[in-house]
Amino acid sequence: MIMLSLFSTKNLFSALKILVPLGLAMFLFWYLYKDGFSDTLQRMKEVKYQWVMLSMAFGIIRHILRAYRWKLQLKPLDYNPRFINTFFAVMIGYLANLAFPRLGE
Repeated sequence: MIMLSLFSTKNLFSALKILVPLGLAMFLFWYLYKDGFSDTLQRMKEVKYQWVMLSMAFGIIRHILRAYRWKLQLKPLDYNPRFINTFFAVMIGYLANLAFPRLGE
């Protein structure tokens, strides 16, 4: 009876929800790097880093504007946090989204 409850459909479904994405990730990692990292290193030498830096600049501007928006939204509630506090709150929100997806701001 105990053995039967161990293999219930609920437990099987819970295990599959973890094992299938993990297996897919392991397969993709193996497939991408089966020939080693030499191809990846070669492609990184060809990257135009000015576009990467421009993208990073736009990303930082986006975070700054989102922090400013939070500051504006809190103003009618008579709460005036410093800008740096709202910026770090936004950054912590993004960090929490990495650990727990769809957590939100």
